[in-house]
Order: sequence, then structure tokens, then C-alpha cells
Amino acid sequence: MKQILFIFFWALSFIVYSQTNITGGIFSNQTWTKANSPYTITGNTTVFPNVVLTIEPGVVVKFTDNIDFTVRGTLNINGAANDSIVFTAATINTSYPNQSWKSVVTDIGQGGTIRAQYLICEYSYYAFIVYTGTSSNMIYNFIHSTFRNNSNCISSNGYVGGNTSSVTYCTFLNNGLSTSELENATIDHCLFKGGQLGVHSNLTTRVTNCEFSDLDMGFYLLGGSVENCYIHHCIAGAALLPNQSITNSRFEYNEIAFKGVYPIKFSTSIHNNVICGNIYGAKGNNAYPLSLANNCWCIESTDIPSVIYDAYDDVSLGIISYDPVLTGCTITPPPATPPVTPPVTPPVTPPVTPPVTTAIFPQSTNKNKLHVFPNPTTQMLYFDVAIKNATVTIYTPDSKIIDQKKVNAAQIDVSELFSGYYIISIQTENDIFHSTFIKQ
Repeated sequence: MKQILFIFFWALSFIVYSQTNITGGIFSNQTWTKANSPYTITGNTTVFPNVVLTIEPGVVVKFTDNIDFTVRGTLNINGAANDSIVFTAATINTSYPNQSWKSVVTDIGQGGTIRAQYLICEYSYYAFIVYTGTSSNMIYNFIHSTFRNNSNCISSNGYVGGNTSSVTYCTFLNNGLSTSELENATIDHCLFKGGQLGVHSNLTTRVTNCEFSDLDMGFYLLGGSVENCYIHHCIAGAALLPNQSITNSRFEYNEIAFKGVYPIKFSTSIHNNVICGNIYGAKGNNAYPLSLANNCWCIESTDIPSVIYDAYDDVSLGIISYDPVLTGCTITPPPATPPVTPPVTPPVTPPVTPPVTTAIFPQSTNKNKLHVFPNPTTQMLYFDVAIKNATVTIYTPDSKIIDQKKVNAAQIDVSELFSGYYIISIQTENDIFHSTFIKQ
């Protein structure tokens, strides 16, 4: 009897093992369920052509180091708003946490496609990447998903033949490279926060209604378009590159809003944007002229050269022109404290739709426009608004409050500030005004 029981429990354990540890080929349709979770990918695994693998809500998939999970058929990741699916590492690499497992490879030449909703993906070297091939399918469709602490999140190897991708309502936290080289991609209502680069592409990527913050660079688009986005607190908001269109977006509190990275002459279309509160609104890197006409800078046109680095600062560079200038925009009030970068290991919670600040098209009104003078100044800074019992707050470009006081006159002494670029906010009983100034 003991021998029979031993054989029974041994067989039962083998069944459980075969359901939760995956390697080899998946040759027929399968559904992975929460009851049998977690599923651990212990070796190279392939979903074959015309096969559908469906992952149900609440499933945790763990990947061992240095293996490929290849999709030649269809992978449906069907998480729920209150029960996300998690892709994570079987073991975290303590030296390089964002390289703890390798990748999910989409073989589009054999019909591979991935559709995912409410997925949390973390600690991968190349979370999702496309193999070479040609396809006219939608190869990626991610919605309401969170990618965090990865080296690369959603990538393609470039020109792969007429396919499309969609990434909407997704959150990217502390990644090296969030999206890269997606062809004919739409990226909409996404949040990119922390890490190196939000969106990178040499193709026809369209980015709309997204927020970029606390990044080395918000986006690098050689071609493609950006509309209605909010880019703030980045080292560089956007790379200046050929054939890009950037419109109706806000660039605020960045070290450099538009950074030159392309060494030869090119044309680009950057207009109807708010470019305010940055240390540099634009910084060139080649000998050719560039136009940033028809944008709003939140400062007097005579002060705009102070936030542009071009031939007037380095004769080897070209001149960056900015006329005509749009007026009537105001800078978004900075937070009272600097933005908080998410921890390295955030809790596993269902993703939420990120708040996105839609850009405000510069209007013809001068409401809330504050003129300060002289600018630059060495000691006294004067205002052109009536002041009575107002709170004046001075910020550094990274939103740190360095001075705050009550005033009853249209002036403030800034002689004790270090030389540099500052943002000033004046809160009266009925309104709030913003401007920028330079302390010499």
C-alpha cells in the first residue's frame, strides 16, 4: 500500500512539474491559468506557427537567465485591471537587475504577433524584440501595461517590412530604453519616467498625449511626429533630428529642451510648442542654421537668446532663429518638491492609467504673463503687476524651492542668489503669475 501511495504522489508531482516548468516547443493551442501559476521557463521555448498561447489573469511567468522565448504564432497576454499578469525573472541578478532574464522574441517572418493587456514586465535585458522578416501584421499591441527596471522594453531591429505596432496607456519606469525602432507605431497616452531614453526610432513613429520626465532624454526621433506631449525634468527633452515634427507640446524644467545631436544640415518642423523654464531652450551642435520659429518661450523675445546656445556662444555653430515668437503661454507651476523617482523594486500592483498633461496651445491672451526687469539682474528684480500681500517663490530649474517670502511691493532683492537661471512665481489673493530670470 505504501508503495502504491508513493507511486501516486510521484506521478502527481510530475504532472504539476510539467504544467509549471516550460521548455521546448508548444505545438498546439494552450491556455495558462492562475491555478497552475507560476510558470517557469527553464529553457529555450517556441510557440510554433498557427498556435495560440493564451495567458489568463493573475498568472506569473518566470524566466531563467539567458534563454529565448520565441513567438512564431500568437501570444495573447490577457491580464485584467484588478489581476495583472507578471513577467519577471526566476532569479534576480544582484549585479545587473535589469538583465536578469533575456527576451521574448517575435519571429514575424513566421507570423509571430503579441497582444497584451494589464501586463507587468520587469528585470529583462530585451523584454520584447522582433526578429528579422517581413510582415504587414500588427506585431505588437500593448495596452494598460507597466514596464519597469528593464534594459530594453519593446524593440525592433529596424526596417522589417510594413508592419505596425500600438502601445497605449502604458507606464515605463526606470528602464534603459523603453521603446525602440518600432515601424509605423502609435504610442499614445503613455508615461515614461526615470531611466535613459523614452522613445527611440528612425522610422514613422507617432507619439501623442504622452508624458516624459526624469530621463536622460525624452525622445530621439529621426522622422516621426510628436503631438500634445508634456516633457519635463529631463536632462534633454528631445534630440534635434531631420524629418521630425513636434507640435503642441510643453517642454519645461529640462536642462536642455532641444539638444543638437545630428552633425550635418537638416530641416525639421518644431512649432506651436511651449518652451519654458529650461536652462537651455535649445542647444546646437553643427554649423548650419536651424529655425525654432512659432513657439512660445514664456519670456520676452529679447531674453530668448539667453536660453539658446548657438553661434553667438560658439562661432563654430550655426544660428538658431526663433522669430516669429508666439505669446500668451504660461509655465506650469513646478511642484513644491522635486519629483520622486520610483524605488528599484516597486510593489507588484496592477498598472494605472498615467496622468498626462496635455499641452496648451499658446493663446493670444497675456493673462498671467509676468514681466520682470532688469533681466539679467545683479540685485533687485522688479515686477509689472500690482503686489499686495503676495507670496513670491523662487525655484531652480529642477523645481527646488530656494526662496519664499511675503512681499507688499513690486520688487524683490535677489542679490544673495548664486549666478544662474531661475523661475519665479507670484501668488496673489486672486491669481498666480510666472516668469523666469537670470541672476548674474
